[in-house]
Amino acid sequence: MLENKTKKRISIVIPAYNRPKYLKQAIESIISQTRLPDEIIIGDDNPQSDENFKVVSEFQKNYPFIKYIKNEKNIGSAENYKKLIQISSGDMVRPMGKDDILLSPEAIETFEKSFSLSPDIKMVCSNTVFIDRKANPIINDLFFKIYYKNFQRLFNDNILDWKDFIKEALLIPANICIAFPMFRKTEVVKVFPKFRNFEFKVNFDWFLWMSILKGGKIFLSSKKLFGFRIDDNEQLNIEKQIEGIKEKLIFLSDDFLKYLEIDLKKEERSQALENVLSEAFYLKSIIENTIQNNKKKEYIENLDKEVLTLAREIQREASYKVYINLKKTREPFSIIIVTYNNKDTIEKCILSFIKTLKDGDEIIVTDNSSKDGTQEILKKIAQRYNDTKIRCIFNKENTFYTKAANYGAKISKNRFLVFLNPDTEVLTPDWLDIFYEKLKNQEIGAVGPISDSAMYKSDIKKYINIIWEITPAWLRYFFDEIENETKFIPGFCLATKKEILEKLGYFDEDLMLGMEDFDFCLKLSEAGLKTMVIPSIFIKHIWHVSFKSERSSNEVNKISILNFAKKLSKKFGYGNVPIPEKLFSDIPLHLAPYKFFKLNRFKFLFNFSNTQKDKNFFVQRAKKLHSKPQISVIVVNHNSSDDLKELVSSIIRVDYPNIKIVVVDNSENKEEFNKVLEIGKELGDKFFAIETENNGFAAGCNVGIKFAREKLDSEYIWLLNPDTAINKDTPFELLKTLLYTDVPVSTCKIKIYGTDKVHYNGEIASEVGIEDEEDYGLFRTAFLSGANIFLRSDIFDKVGFFREDFFLYFEDNEFFERLKDNGIYPIYTPFTFIYHKVKGNYGILEKPINLYYFIRSMLHFNYEFIKKGKYEKESMFGIFDKIEKIYLTLMKLNFEKSLKAVIFGIYDFLEGKTGRNRELENLLAKSVNDFIRDMNNIELPKRGEKVPIETYHKIMKINLLISPNYDLLQKFLTALWVSKFEPRFDYLYI
Repeated sequence: MLENKTKKRISIVIPAYNRPKYLKQAIESIISQTRLPDEIIIGDDNPQSDENFKVVSEFQKNYPFIKYIKNEKNIGSAENYKKLIQISSGDMVRPMGKDDILLSPEAIETFEKSFSLSPDIKMVCSNTVFIDRKANPIINDLFFKIYYKNFQRLFNDNILDWKDFIKEALLIPANICIAFPMFRKTEVVKVFPKFRNFEFKVNFDWFLWMSILKGGKIFLSSKKLFGFRIDDNEQLNIEKQIEGIKEKLIFLSDDFLKYLEIDLKKEERSQALENVLSEAFYLKSIIENTIQNNKKKEYIENLDKEVLTLAREIQREASYKVYINLKKTREPFSIIIVTYNNKDTIEKCILSFIKTLKDGDEIIVTDNSSKDGTQEILKKIAQRYNDTKIRCIFNKENTFYTKAANYGAKISKNRFLVFLNPDTEVLTPDWLDIFYEKLKNQEIGAVGPISDSAMYKSDIKKYINIIWEITPAWLRYFFDEIENETKFIPGFCLATKKEILEKLGYFDEDLMLGMEDFDFCLKLSEAGLKTMVIPSIFIKHIWHVSFKSERSSNEVNKISILNFAKKLSKKFGYGNVPIPEKLFSDIPLHLAPYKFFKLNRFKFLFNFSNTQKDKNFFVQRAKKLHSKPQISVIVVNHNSSDDLKELVSSIIRVDYPNIKIVVVDNSENKEEFNKVLEIGKELGDKFFAIETENNGFAAGCNVGIKFAREKLDSEYIWLLNPDTAINKDTPFELLKTLLYTDVPVSTCKIKIYGTDKVHYNGEIASEVGIEDEEDYGLFRTAFLSGANIFLRSDIFDKVGFFREDFFLYFEDNEFFERLKDNGIYPIYTPFTFIYHKVKGNYGILEKPINLYYFIRSMLHFNYEFIKKGKYEKESMFGIFDKIEKIYLTLMKLNFEKSLKAVIFGIYDFLEGKTGRNRELENLLAKSVNDFIRDMNNIELPKRGEKVPIETYHKIMKINLLISPNYDLLQKFLTALWVSKFEPRFDYLYI
C-alpha cells in the first residue's frame, strides 16, 4: 500500500565545528537539490569562532530557510546532533555532517519518494561514496574496503526488515548507515532516552538509527547520493578510538541485544566480537609503537580494561558451563594413548586432563618400546595416581600405532573410547562430557575437537582467528551445542564407541602409522554413520612428534600410505578413486588432503577426469605411451637464440625419440632468424622455424599450434619458453600424466635454472624461488604457467586458442579459466621438472617492457573477469596492493624505466589499449624534460578545480612520469577505480 502523498516537511540539520570550507560545500550541495528542504539548521559548536557564521550568513541572504544557532559552550558532536534534531520542525529529518555532501541533485527528492513506498519504512539510506578533502572518491581507506566488501550488496533499491539490517551491521561490526539516514521525526522522539544511562558519543549516530529503526523497515537506495568525507587531519584521537571500541562491545552485549530485540547466534556474536578485538589489538600495537608521551601507559590500561572486562565475562560464563557439565553423571570413558619416544610431551598431555576424569574413567597408555625416558615418566605418573586411573602397557618392540591402539581398545573396560595422541594438550575441561552427549546419538559414529594443528573443519581458523589466552573459554562459551558434520576427523583425538569399532573391524593394522583415521572415517561413512567436529572443544596439537623422532617412522608411514592406496584401489578401482578433496572434504582445489597421500607407485590412483576407467584403460594407455606418439614443442622466440640453443640441446638429449620443434620467431630481425635456422640444422626435418611479425606471445603460440596441427598432424602440443631446459624424462612423464589421468592438460615443477629452488609448484610461482619441499603426488593445479604447458591438440577445438589481445602475460591465466569453464582441470606432476632461467636479481622488475605488459594485462584480466561476474569487484583492491608494492620497490631501487613502465601500463589500461604497443620503447626512453613539455601542452586547471576524468588521468600520468610519488600513485589508482566502477563521476578535483 502506498503512503499518502501529502507533501511532508523536510529538515536538514548540520552540527558544525570549524572547517568553514567544508560547511560551505555541504550547504552548496543542499541548495543545488531539485527538491529543496523546508529548513536547514546549522548548530555551531565553537563559541570562540565566527568563521562558520560568515559562511552561513552569505547563504541566508538568498535562502531564508537556513537557520544558524551558536552554542554558548562546546557540547560535543553527539549532544549537538540531539539538540538540532529535537528543535527541527520537519516531518522527515536528515542529519548531515558538516564535512559531507549530497552528491546528486536528486538526493532529497529520492529520499522523499522512497518513504512513499510503504508506511512501514522508518528510514531511507543511500549508497555512499567515500571522498577526500577535495571531494574526490577514495579507495585506500580501510573502512571503505570493509564497507564495500560487506555492505555494497545491500543497497539495491530494496526494503529490508529492521532485524536483518541491524544484524548485518553488528556482525562486522560497522556502521552501515555512514553518518545518518533520513528518518521520520515522530520516531526520534521515542528513542532519545539513553541506554541504561550510557552516553554513546563516538557511535551516537549508529546507536540512534538502530533505535529508530527498531520495529520498522529501511529503504536502501542503490543510487550513490551521499559523499562521506575522510580527512586524514580529522581522524579520531586515541581516546575516542578506545571509546569507540568500548561502545562496540556494548552493542554486542546481551543487554543491548535484548534492548534491540535482536537475536545473534553465539557463533555470529563470536565473529563480531573477534572483529572488535582485532581492532583493539591493532590499536594497542599502534599505541605501543608510535606513542611517546606520558599518556601511553594510560591508553594501554584503558584499552586492556575493556578487553579484559570482556575476557572475564566470557571466562565466567564458560566456567559456569563447564561446572554444570562436570557435575552431571555420564558413562565412563577409556582414553587410549599410544606412545613412542614422547618424553617431551606425554606428561603435559596426561596432566592436562587427568583431573577432569570421573568415576570409572581410565587412561590406557600403550608404549611401543620407547628408548628416550618416556617409560620412566609414565611409571612416575601411574605411581602418583596409584594406578587407579592409568594402566600402562610396555611393549617389548615397536608394534606401531594401529596395532597398539587396537590393543588398548580391546583391553579397555568402557563403552566410550577416545584415541588421543601423546603430543596433545586438552584445554577444555569438560571435553569428555561433551563427547558423551554427542555420541549418545545413534546416528553419530565418531566425534573430534578442533585444534591449532589440524586440517579442514578441525582447523581452529575455521571458527576464530585470534588465538590468545582465553581461546578455550571463548570456544566453550560461543560454540556450545554446535556440531559440524564432516567427512574426516584427524586421528590426533577421535572419540567413538567400542561397539562401532568392533563392528567395523577396529583400525586396519596394515595402516601401521598413518591413514588409519582416513580409513576409519571412510568405513563410518559407508556404514551410514556421521562424523562430527565439536568446535567447543579445543585441543592443542604438536604435529607428528613421533614421525620426527626416528627415520624408520617415516618409512613405515610411507608403507601405510601405500597400503591405503591399495585398499582404495581395491574398493573403487585403480584410477577411479574419488580425488581426496571429494573423498574427505567436498572443497574444490582443497590441497591439504594430498599432503597425506605421498604416492609414487600409486600416483595415478585418483580419478581426476571424472570419467569411469574400465579394466583395459591403463593397458591401452600404456600401449599408446610406449608407441611414442609425436609431440610438437612450440617455442616463441624473441631475440632469445642463445637460450633457445640450450633448450634445443636439452630436447635432443631426452629419451623420447618422436619430438618435433616449431620455433615461431617474433624477433623481426633477419640476423636473429638466421641464428634460429642455424640452431635447427642439427635436428633436420624435426625442426621448423616460422618468421612472423611480433604480435605477442599468445599470437606466436597460436601460429605454432596451428602449424603443428595442420602441417604436422601433431596429437600433442608442448608449449615451452625459449629460456627453459628440460629434463631427460620430462616429455615421457608429462605424456604419461596426461594419458593415465585422462585429463588433456598437464604441467610439472619448474626450477630456477642452476639451482634447486622452485619457480613454480602448481600452487604458487616465485621470481626469487622457494625451497623445494617434499612432493605429495599429482593434484589439480591452481593455475598454469605459460612457460610450460603440455596438452592434447584437440583441446583447442573445444576451448579455443590463446587470447592475442593480452600480447604478453595473463593469456595463460585466461586460457586456464576457459579450461575450467569446460570442465577441464589441468594436472600438476612433481615427478619431473624443467628449468627456467630467471635472469637478473629482480626478475621482471628490471625488465621495463615486460613489466609494462604485466601491469596492463593484469588489470585487463581482472577487470574482464569482474565484468563477467566471475570475480568480485573488491578483488581489484588486491591488484592495486600488488601494483603499489611493485612501485615502492622500484622507487627504492631507483629503476627509472621500470617506474615509467608501471605508469604507462596503468594509463594504457585506462585507455583500453590491448595488443602491441609499438611506441613503448620510445616512450620509456623519454626524458623528464620531454614529459614537462607534454604537461605544458595541457591546459592545466587551477588547484581545487573540477576537471574531466580523462584530463585527470593524463595529468596524474605525466606528474608521475616527471617525479615518481607513492601518494600520487594511489590517487592514480583511485582514478582508475572511479573510471571503471563509479561511472557517475565524469570529473575529479585536481
